[in-house]
Amino acid sequence: GLVEKSMNPNALAGHVGLRGRIVNVDRIKNAFLDPATAKSLNIPPMALAGDVDMRRGGVIDGRLNARTGGGALKLQALWNSRREDYDASISASAFPLQAFMPLAEVSDVTAEARIKGHGYDPFKAATALTADATVSSARYGGYTYSGISGSATLSGGMADVRLASDNRGLDFEIKAS
Repeated sequence: GLVEKSMNPNALAGHVGLRGRIVNVDRIKNAFLDPATAKSLNIPPMALAGDVDMRRGGVIDGRLNARTGGGALKLQALWNSRREDYDASISASAFPLQAFMPLAEVSDVTAEARIKGHGYDPFKAATALTADATVSSARYGGYTYSGISGSATLSGGMADVRLASDNRGLDFEIKAS
């Protein structure tokens, strides 16, 4: 790709493409992380494809697709640093989370999440956001869970949150304002 005026955030512009495969990063991982952290974190072989567009005025728009272990992860994000606007979505299809976090019991995650907002400080009235997430299925502790959802809104200093699951052994609904 090409990036212009990288030392001047107000004039930064460019496009960077990413295509490749990660094969084995154990040597690098073990050189930079302490042994306990290295044991709890893994970067499995994967194929990556994506691109990032940077426009003058602080707007960055990017996409990333990752495939590993029969699963896929897609990320799309837009960030306007000057206006403090952001919009991001992520989707996972049978994503082998345990391949990245070997000590976790979560694997084969199929889920979608989206967050859209303005402002970073949740205590300022001008900050607003909406977030939604749905877990269609995920393996945990030998069981497959499905139908888990959550949503949150923040506007004018007020927040509403909802989490729900209708799984046997994990049946709940939580609402908070």
